[in-house]
Amino acid sequence: MNLCVIQDPTTRALIGLGDHKDGIYYLRNTHSAYVMVAKKSTAELWHKRLGHPSHRSLSYLFEVCNFSFEKKSVGCCDVCHRAKQRRLPFPLSDNKASRALELVHCDLWGRYHRPSLSGAHSFLTIVDDYTRGTWVYLLREKSETHKIFVQWCGGSLEQTLR
Repeated sequence: MNLCVIQDPTTRALIGLGDHKDGIYYLRNTHSAYVMVAKKSTAELWHKRLGHPSHRSLSYLFEVCNFSFEKKSVGCCDVCHRAKQRRLPFPLSDNKASRALELVHCDLWGRYHRPSLSGAHSFLTIVDDYTRGTWVYLLREKSETHKIFVQWCGGSLEQTLR
């Protein structure tokens, strides 16, 4: 096939056309399609669609497509904030488990401002050092941690003894 058609998945409106050359599809200059889609969309939506580019990159795109972009229209993006966080690597450790459940690592995450579909604001992860088996428990409240961990210990020990 020598042609690639890009359509809006809901309205099926034409967004762009691409010609196949040397194994690559080159997007045709379909300025009217860009303007049509951009007018129906917000800068915040484009920020998400394009994989969370910087304000500078997004403003350049809007400039190329000839429509206005206000920096404040994207606002504070929670995904960008978390993705840019840096963390130092863990130091090497001589503490290695030689059998399942000899050493487990637990981490309690949260409180997130948006609950999951089940209403959870936090979650507990438990990782077995030897097998790398991982358990994730969604928690409505952090106070549930002790109860969940005790239940996990009973169930994991039973499985290991079998």
